Amino acid sequence: MAKKPAIIILALLLTGSCAETYLTSFRDPDFAGKHYLKLLIHAPFGDLADRTTVEEAFKDQFIDRNYAVPSIGIIMPTRSYTDEDLDKAFIENKIDGVLHVELTDAYSTQSYIPPSSSTHGFVSFYGNVAKYYQTTRQYGGQEISKRRGKFEIYLYDGATKRVAWISTSLTSGNSLADFGTLAQ
Repeated sequence: MAKKPAIIILALLLTGSCAETYLTSFRDPDFAGKHYLKLLIHAPFGDLADRTTVEEAFKDQFIDRNYAVPSIGIIMPTRSYTDEDLDKAFIENKIDGVLHVELTDAYSTQSYIPPSSSTHGFVSFYGNVAKYYQTTRQYGGQEISKRRGKFEIYLYDGATKRVAWISTSLTSGNSLADFGTLAQ
């Protein structure tokens, strides 16, 4: 009987956490033909682990990983920057756009899975003796929490410093999803 919970846990780990994202975006018509060669990914989160997680997750989504660079290596959280300092850093690193990621809302939804059970039985015969075997499995009876995150993402054009593209998203994760899953 002890093997069955281990199998269920193993199955949950193998299916892993996953999330789905609904994205709505708008591109400014003035930037319709604009192409960017190198983007700075900027997630100004107070928590450095969350900032690093989001910036790396966004960088990893690009096929050419040299196309995007996390801001934490260029805009260091230990320093203050003037506009001139930022312009200089962008020129030195050949950055022509900034992808700015803001977490606007994070919450969890709770769902209760009511208990249920299923019983399976069979009869075996040995001569004049019949034996009945029965197995009952119980499922549910607990609450699960599902994480949600709302993001606003802006693409700032490096030359004009205007918003070239904006997006809002809602990411919903399953009960195993952590912040890293939502960021990806």
